[in-house]
Amino acid sequence: LTEREVFLRDLEWLTSCDALVAEASGSTIGVGFELGYVLARAPQSGQRVYLLYDAARRHAISRLIAGNVDPHCATCGYGSLDEVACFIDHYFGNGGPDGSPG
Repeated sequence: LTEREVFLRDLEWLTSCDALVAEASGSTIGVGFELGYVLARAPQSGQRVYLLYDAARRHAISRLIAGNVDPHCATCGYGSLDEVACFIDHYFGNGGPDGSPG
C-alpha cells in the first residue's frame, strides 16, 4: 500500500471503530495521532479510548498519556499481564466498549 492508502485506510478504521485500545509504552507519533483523532471525535461519536502502558516505564511515558482524565478515556498503568487482563475484562467482559463495567 502507498502511504496515502495506509492513511486513508487507517482513518476509516478509526472513524468506524467503537473503541480504540492502545498500548502506549513506546514513543510513537502514529499512536499519538490515533488517540488524538478518536478522542477529538468522542463527544460526538460516542467512541471510547482505552490506554495501556507499562508502569515500570512511567518515567518515559508522556504525561499526556499517564495523566489523561478525558471522560472518554480509561488509562491503565500495568505491572503485569494479569493487570492488563483485569482492565480489559472490566471494560469488555460482559458489557461493551461504552465505558460501563462488564
